[in-house]
Amino acid sequence: MFPKFFTLEEARAALPVIKEFLLAANSELEILAEDLIEANERFDRIEKRLTHANIIGVATRDSTLDWSKADELFEREVKRSGALHHTPHEEDEERFSEAAHSLADLQNNYLIRLNYWLDKINEQGVVLRDLRTGLLDFPAREGSLEYFLCWRLSDSDITTWHPVNEGFAGRKPLSVLIEYT
Repeated sequence: MFPKFFTLEEARAALPVIKEFLLAANSELEILAEDLIEANERFDRIEKRLTHANIIGVATRDSTLDWSKADELFEREVKRSGALHHTPHEEDEERFSEAAHSLADLQNNYLIRLNYWLDKINEQGVVLRDLRTGLLDFPAREGSLEYFLCWRLSDSDITTWHPVNEGFAGRKPLSVLIEYT
């Protein structure tokens, strides 16, 4: 089922490299996530501004529009969102296109780097459960019992294990492992 099984000693020996990967991955992905948030906020601002400008454009062309209600609704939305009351310009559409491309590029780069780190960590033979907390399992086998040695970034050492069919909640101290083998 697993390409590699670790002894406790092998798992402990692998920890420094895996820990470095986890820390580097989290650091890099955090920076990329901050860039994504900023790009998404910029995109949203430009999109709202363009949408409001287009509402005005449609309203000025619609002869059946009840102007008093349209103006009231639009002004309420402008006050709520802080959007400027203007008509769309080519410059707005250009900014929108640039923001959309920038956001898509950042999303793509984030996914590329996330997959890079997931592959790099998984290549070590571990089962990564949560990148942010560094929760991972080392597949292990003792006789016919297959289990996971369990570790996360906040742990100073591997001190727990759990059966393959149980998760984090089923963690047990290594001292009781002998009872199961």
